Amino acid sequence: MINSKSKPAKKAKNTNNERWFQCMDCNFTFTIYKPMGKRRTPLCPNCGDSVEVVKIVPSAINSRESYKRWTKEEIEVVRKVANREIFPYQGALILDRSISSVACKARRMRRKDEVKNVVKDV
Repeated sequence: MINSKSKPAKKAKNTNNERWFQCMDCNFTFTIYKPMGKRRTPLCPNCGDSVEVVKIVPSAINSRESYKRWTKEEIEVVRKVANREIFPYQGALILDRSISSVACKARRMRRKDEVKNVVKDV
């Protein structure tokens, strides 16, 4: 039986307290998820020193690869995937993109009938 008087659960707040640090002595990257309080630089969990610890911003957070434009050379490889000449994972390795992005682009090209524009080597 469901209690009709119970309150709905509160949604978790996105506090985004994740902070990235790198120790230059031992070349170790680590994260801290809670606010640090009074201490400005944390201790490295690998070597235990705080002298060479530097705050960093990871490159994956700064740039999103999903918004990268498709070049003409990449479109030709995706057309091969859409024609089923190569697999999506092979196209992803060639293009240095994710498998899902190559597969979705090939699927969209098949829907729009852009596949027939391929010049086949005879």
